[in-house]
Amino acid sequence: MNARKATVARSIGTDPETGLDLYLAARKTAIHPSPEFTKKGLATHAVEVGFTCDHACAYCSVPASLRTHSVFKEIGRTSFETGYAIIDHKVVDRLFAEAPTLTSNDVVMVSTLSDAWTPAARRYGIGRGCLKYLLERTPAQVRILTKNAHVREEFPFLTQYQDRVMVGISITGLPEHELAIRALEPYASPITERIAAMAEAHEQGLRTYAMFCPLLPGIFHNAEQFDHLFEMAAGWNVEDVWTEPLNARGNALPQCVDACKVAGHDAYADAINAIRNKRHWSAYATGLTKQVQAAARRAGMIARLHILNYQTSFQSADQKAVNEDPTGVIWLGKEKPANVKDPGGDIRIDK
Repeated sequence: MNARKATVARSIGTDPETGLDLYLAARKTAIHPSPEFTKKGLATHAVEVGFTCDHACAYCSVPASLRTHSVFKEIGRTSFETGYAIIDHKVVDRLFAEAPTLTSNDVVMVSTLSDAWTPAARRYGIGRGCLKYLLERTPAQVRILTKNAHVREEFPFLTQYQDRVMVGISITGLPEHELAIRALEPYASPITERIAAMAEAHEQGLRTYAMFCPLLPGIFHNAEQFDHLFEMAAGWNVEDVWTEPLNARGNALPQCVDACKVAGHDAYADAINAIRNKRHWSAYATGLTKQVQAAARRAGMIARLHILNYQTSFQSADQKAVNEDPTGVIWLGKEKPANVKDPGGDIRIDK
């Protein structure tokens, strides 16, 4: 079956909690192997619960990867538009229908494209339904990834499967960045609530991992801030730590700039605007890699570190600098051909 096709999408009006236009559309498949997330070390399979997410994060790169999907033509909107979300309310039903063959060596991520604990997804019981199917009817391990602290409502159920579940709540800032992160992730849980939910997961004996993605320029810029991240990770006794620079695909960077400006965070807007230059983005990602490695070493957690970098986005000299100490670095995407020169001017990365 082709996971890139969807059944006919339909509008269900405006969401009362977020004010976004909501659409329902079911994928042809609920679960699929995920070679990309296997390479990232995160999962062998993914359950997808929608097409665009009603957390509405300004930097989301999913619209760029799904821009040619037929579902957007069905609803008469482009993937890069804002103000709406498309969720898959039938995903749990299709899990039962597909009855995927999984083993105890498989790791299923819920989910990789959109969040199963957004306001709309929770109303349809999507996250809970996926967990119950995977844990009660398969022997697979399950990795949860969310930006919503409401996932703590699943913890009493998950404690029955402590050896098979890994909880990760994406942390993209520190408490001091609460207002700026709210501007960039308007319908995700506040950072302080996410941090508290991670601590609660650990307190209840659940396996945890840290997802510090993305780490934005301006928001993270000094050693003390990076050390704070790893202090939290150590307190949660995480098994692994993943980090990633801000992905510049599609409209991510200008949308982040606009969101910060509208909210009055001009300094953050300027810092993000500065990396819309290809050479400056590469320098930012290189510096981020070095700072994260240094903080992980200071915390004694370097062996648990995974830094996700897309090699075609790096200037050749910067990639060489990173490869001088590649500890924890996972290079993703196609390898840059040796005969391809870096652009010579100040070229926008999002053009």
